[in-house]
Amino acid sequence: MMFLVDQERQLPLRQLAYRIVEVRKPGEEIIMIALEKPSLVFYTRQQVEFFRRATNAREYLEEIVQKDSSGNVVMIGYPKKFIHAGLQPGEYQYLDSRGAYQLGKVPKNLFMKESGVKKESGDRSQESGVRMKRQRRS
Repeated sequence: MMFLVDQERQLPLRQLAYRIVEVRKPGEEIIMIALEKPSLVFYTRQQVEFFRRATNAREYLEEIVQKDSSGNVVMIGYPKKFIHAGLQPGEYQYLDSRGAYQLGKVPKNLFMKESGVKKESGDRSQESGVRMKRQRRS
């Protein structure tokens, strides 16, 4: 019985993970802005950058875009976290949503700093700002 409950609870994340596998192109990073969900790594078999705060995700993306501003990142998180990261509907490609999560492809060049001024994100939560990496274990 417990297995069925857990299986049902994980279903939205598992469905989005399979969608990520379908749409992700080589070299596109996967970013999750929410509580860390190691099962996303398990289901995608890919490295995932986890951020609890949208501001930390934005700072990370502003750093990586300096090295390479071409292409996209695949982002998953609560819809409000997309807004808190400074993204507006129409600026990124909405792919799917399941349960509490939304999935989108975001052009990396959206995170380029303009005139040295960082765009405000509006995320004022008291969450931890720890960035964590998980990789599939062999």
